[in-house]
Amino acid sequence: MLKTIKKYCNKNKKKVTFIILAGTVMVFLYIFLVAPLLSIASSLKEFPKKIKPIKVAMMTQDLDALVFELEYFREDLEILDKNTSKISMFSFFPYFGAYAKDAKTISSLSLDILDTSVELLGSLEGSIPNLDFKGWGSSEDFSTETAGMSDMVRISSALATKLPEYEERFRLINKKVDSIDIDKYPEEFRGIKVKAMLENLKSISYVLSNSFDDIVKLLKIVPELIGDKEARSYLTFLQNDKELRPSGGVLTAYAVFTLSKGNLKVTKSGDVAFLESTGNAVYYTEPPAYIRTFLNANRFYIKDAAFSPDFRVSSLQIKDLWGKIPGTFPVHGIIGVDTHFVASLLEVTGGIDIYDYGEVNSENVVDQLESFSTLIGSHEDKDQKNLTSTLLYELMRKIFITGPNERMELVKKVLQEAEEKHILVYFSSEEAQKIVEKYNFAGAVKEFNGDYMYIVDSNVGGDRANWYVNENITKTVDLSVKGNPTSLVTIEYENTGEYNKIFNKLYKDYIRIYVPKGSKLINSEGLSRVGQGDDLGKTFFEGYLEIAPKTKAKVVVEYELPKGIIKDTYTLLVQKQPGKEVFSYKIHIGGNSEEFNLDTDKEIFIDL
Repeated sequence: MLKTIKKYCNKNKKKVTFIILAGTVMVFLYIFLVAPLLSIASSLKEFPKKIKPIKVAMMTQDLDALVFELEYFREDLEILDKNTSKISMFSFFPYFGAYAKDAKTISSLSLDILDTSVELLGSLEGSIPNLDFKGWGSSEDFSTETAGMSDMVRISSALATKLPEYEERFRLINKKVDSIDIDKYPEEFRGIKVKAMLENLKSISYVLSNSFDDIVKLLKIVPELIGDKEARSYLTFLQNDKELRPSGGVLTAYAVFTLSKGNLKVTKSGDVAFLESTGNAVYYTEPPAYIRTFLNANRFYIKDAAFSPDFRVSSLQIKDLWGKIPGTFPVHGIIGVDTHFVASLLEVTGGIDIYDYGEVNSENVVDQLESFSTLIGSHEDKDQKNLTSTLLYELMRKIFITGPNERMELVKKVLQEAEEKHILVYFSSEEAQKIVEKYNFAGAVKEFNGDYMYIVDSNVGGDRANWYVNENITKTVDLSVKGNPTSLVTIEYENTGEYNKIFNKLYKDYIRIYVPKGSKLINSEGLSRVGQGDDLGKTFFEGYLEIAPKTKAKVVVEYELPKGIIKDTYTLLVQKQPGKEVFSYKIHIGGNSEEFNLDTDKEIFIDL
């Protein structure tokens, strides 16, 4: 038998060699490719079951169970990582290789994230004995959230101490995430939103890595901000963006939230109109010019205090006015929210039942708020005076009793709304204020080394006419005269609404266009009472126009830009006014064009 085999092999050397090589390759491919792929597929199929206990631990906010389940899940990730290591040797193959490389990156990344999470949670347990998240958000009365707030102080202090030790690890994690090319992945695969998941991973990783120092700074001042040693009060206003003003809108309702040693409560709330009842109005020799001129007012009412396009400037004025009203007390921060923000949160929390009025939800809240606002200050319907402040109070209560899943959604909503300037924040704490300004949550007029444009509309007609008004903006920069660039800004307005004696009588708009300091007005069309001045480190052009229901209007402003402001690459910062709708912009310069809808501040870069 052996002799026969040997004889056959000698006679058919090439054929035998091929069979041996083919067999070796087949075995190699099975061990390092087929078997790992089958194992990976099997692991991924089981992952939903494996992850379920982790989700339960997070839902029940059981820290001990969460750490245990994460450590147990690590065994499955290690198997996955070993299998992805095997297939990663095929990363040089066209097409398949890129996915093999990403698979190894993702499995390795998962282990890094899990290990970091377990270590951080472990360090929290070590630093804070008896730490437990159970019960956070479960109370029906958010004023009883004392334990949760106290733990927040301890956690923020512990994290501020421990996080710096993990800085390099977070940067390495971000480097791995950044190496994944998400464009080659499908939007969805077997019900899993693959691309969205990877995009979220990238954005979170980027923020953690690039904002690491600021996160640590914020954690250090959290105890102060939430009243660990001394009570901190925050004055929150609802701005009616349908009666638009430079910082967002007329102030209609307010609530003061006070934090003291872990306890949160509402210490004062109501409609702004009743802060300024007879004897409470604050007299000024000279109210701000546009209020005196266009509102014909010789008193500075707090409802009109959102007078500046820079929310910090408005907030300082609000603090001053607030402090002079009888029965008030010092506040340590001011928060402005508009109707869009309230509607956005109601999408997550669900509707709110208001006694004797019915349900207010995300679909009807804007109409309801405008209905409420027509009753503010009315002495004919005393039972409905504080409807808006009641809504604010009930919304805050619902936020504090939401579960972990809803809280994550709320965080996403708040961040998105802040980016779009539907919520603005001012802190008396300089450290906290620097952070919110850096991340564009403060509604600040920004410094910028380049061209600049900020169109600020103010509804001075006493109705809600800007609710019905659309805008289209075109900016054309003329470079034909060397060293002397000019800019032509055209704003097309359209009042799409029917006449309504309460909401849309006539849109009366006081407009300011902020441009680089040193710009000079050449010509304007469509405006009366045209003027020019300097404010907030910028030059502005101002004017007034009226737009009747179902009509259009056009404003054209031509001006000379400062010399030297345009370089080989044209840079432009366009800032969005708080409370404003999303409008269309077109930018033209040197034969180049760019179009966009302005939902947040936007920087433009065009190579000339």
